[in-house]
Amino acid sequence: MYNITSLPNPQLNNRTYPVKVGAVLGGSSAIDGLFGDRGSKADYDAWETLGNPGWSFSSLLPYFKKSVTFTPPSPDEAKAYNYTWDISAYGGNGTGGPVQVSLPSYNWPQSKHIWEAWKQMGIPRQNEGANGNAFNTFVSPTFLDPVTRTRSYARTAHWDPYKNRTNYKYNLLSGYQVTEIRLITGRLRAVGVNVVKRGTAGPKIAIQSKRQVILAAGAVWTPWLLQRSGLGPKSVLEAANIPVIKDIPGVGANLQDHPYSAPPSKFTNDLIPSPEYLLANATAYEEAKREYEQSRTGPLTLARGHQAAFLPLKTWQPQWKDLIRALLSQTASNYLPAGYDKNLTDGFIAQRNVVANLFNQTDNAAVEFNFGPVPLNGGALLRTLSRGTVTLNATDPLAAPLVDFRTFTNPIDVANAVAAIRYSHRVNSQPALKGLGPVGYIPELNATSDSEIEKALRESLMLPSFSHMSGTAAMLPEQYGGVVGPDLGVYGIRKLSVVDASIIPLIPATHLTATVYAVAEKVSLRTRVDFFFSRGFREWF
Repeated sequence: MYNITSLPNPQLNNRTYPVKVGAVLGGSSAIDGLFGDRGSKADYDAWETLGNPGWSFSSLLPYFKKSVTFTPPSPDEAKAYNYTWDISAYGGNGTGGPVQVSLPSYNWPQSKHIWEAWKQMGIPRQNEGANGNAFNTFVSPTFLDPVTRTRSYARTAHWDPYKNRTNYKYNLLSGYQVTEIRLITGRLRAVGVNVVKRGTAGPKIAIQSKRQVILAAGAVWTPWLLQRSGLGPKSVLEAANIPVIKDIPGVGANLQDHPYSAPPSKFTNDLIPSPEYLLANATAYEEAKREYEQSRTGPLTLARGHQAAFLPLKTWQPQWKDLIRALLSQTASNYLPAGYDKNLTDGFIAQRNVVANLFNQTDNAAVEFNFGPVPLNGGALLRTLSRGTVTLNATDPLAAPLVDFRTFTNPIDVANAVAAIRYSHRVNSQPALKGLGPVGYIPELNATSDSEIEKALRESLMLPSFSHMSGTAAMLPEQYGGVVGPDLGVYGIRKLSVVDASIIPLIPATHLTATVYAVAEKVSLRTRVDFFFSRGFREWF
């Protein structure tokens, strides 16, 4: 990963946090937690509501299907772990795209008790979440090759199988960093990029583009690169002594993530095996390792998680009505980053109104409780109202970008974080878990009131990022502070487009890898069929 640390967060006791971005071929798909889920229908319909025709769930579903191939588990595995799925959500058995998704061939024994606790809480279990019903509880496939039980990601899916093809005309240049987009300023047209050997300041090497410059650098590096090239907020560029080619205030604004609280918790009467047991018992770990190496089975086939509760706000926030009223009555500018102009503020208000509507529905999630071998923690907030920024370092514009998560700047997020802690404690208190002896964090911290829980969250428990950074070159109308349009072309700059998580206008209630794959597939197909960018898009890659 890149060595980037966030700015101190005043709302989180001035704590900093590592900004986790993959510095490897395949990007963050090479280092993520492998959760292969999608958001609900309402998540993507919201994108279209915000002024992006053609970006609803129904419009994206063919590309979700096209991007992955789902392999069902064996009948024995399905029976042992109560796996369910809807093959039609993936295009049919054995059909789809090059990225492989599958369900694990193993599950921690504690999980069945947590499933029973959800049942005792009255939370329904979905047969499948990938068909637009990504709310309540369900199992999700992970980005694991079903044969090798190893990670399937952008490199193994989109590069390794094709790198030696005779019609592949261009090579992938690793070990270098793009420092600027080369622009013809008078015509506002991208004509190439400058690169340097990574870790150095030069010399710069100019690479010419015959047709199109397409950025896929992610939600942290894409706004940095646009700003480095003179495309961004005028105040940021002038502070860094970067000539202003086009004042685009939305570049680096609208940073969104899924902050989560991770208090310590454990089962005092734990079942064997567990991750803690394997880490503490060298013999048990070696046995698990040998099983994996010999048969690709056992606990080491598991990723970080594949089962979760994605819950609507009404399910776990008892004050949901008051919270929606408070949200809609806020003066938005009181909680937004300095430098937001009228367009960006109007864009946030449009997002806020959509979020308020989503809060009032039960067909989408506002919190995620990922579960497995330990009691629930405080969960990840999926509908946050705080907005952060990504900007150049004014004293050293070639240095890593300054990432300011600004977590908890909006009090709605604080109220929801406290409610999520309380709800997870209720789940851990269900009869199904009593025999395992769950030890929670509320008693350990002597936190009995909301104010005490909030204090603990601010001081240590709340983490600002689930590594789901997005929104910093948002696909929104220009009057909402957008950076790219529905075609993902940068407004006002010819031959320059963005295809990564930075274009997400409103973060969906899901892990983002599958969504980014679908976005790329949609734009790629549009390019080939409609000649939107150029006839050479396939060759360009």
